[in-house]
Amino acid sequence: IVEVPEDVFTILEELRRQEENYQRYLRRYKAFYSLDADDGIEQDVLYEQPSLCEILEQQRLIALLYQGLVTLPEKQRRRIHAHYFLGMGVAQIARLERRSFPTIKESIERGIRRLENFFEEKGERTP
Repeated sequence: IVEVPEDVFTILEELRRQEENYQRYLRRYKAFYSLDADDGIEQDVLYEQPSLCEILEQQRLIALLYQGLVTLPEKQRRRIHAHYFLGMGVAQIARLERRSFPTIKESIERGIRRLENFFEEKGERTP
């Protein structure tokens, strides 16, 4: 406990009452907002919006990636799609295709190397 002059006590007491009134107002009228309200506010605050040039470059690289995927054999394309696009693990893909884990892993690695070669032929950096 600290003794303070009467005028300081009056000011502190008034601030405490204002804070209580404000908290009561928030509860009563539900006038509070949270960055976790799932309405996108936190996305706007936390992340920079990409520029138009960045968006166009990203679209161009995605189109080039799909062109490269089309050049792969069907099995490699399917396995790479399942692993990188659908987020499946190599073991899960092996179980679904009834193949061994090393077979699927090597197939995906060969497909990635082919994609890297495709990008090099096009004069692009690997995304």
